[in-house]
Amino acid sequence: MNYRFLDQARSEYYEAITYYEDKCAGLGDRFAEEIEKTVERIRQNPELWSNLTEKHRICRAHGFPYGLIYEIISDEAGGDIIEIVAVAHLHRKPGYWQDRT
Repeated sequence: MNYRFLDQARSEYYEAITYYEDKCAGLGDRFAEEIEKTVERIRQNPELWSNLTEKHRICRAHGFPYGLIYEIISDEAGGDIIEIVAVAHLHRKPGYWQDRT
């Protein structure tokens, strides 16, 4: 299944990479790799992960306090696409992303 990041989610992703890289050389790359693995887990089984709302789900990243919040939507061609709404730090501002969809 295809996927896309909302602009705000992509910005959060890059900000987190920068934050971790500033903390320790190479840690930003490790974070990016884990987020890529998390995206692949979602793509393989999009319905598997926990519901946050009626239409949003979350898949947690391993080794970092982040999760990908996403929804499955129908695209213009009639197929489904995974839309990543937030790359959310799990210990900050729960629900901040809800006005994005």
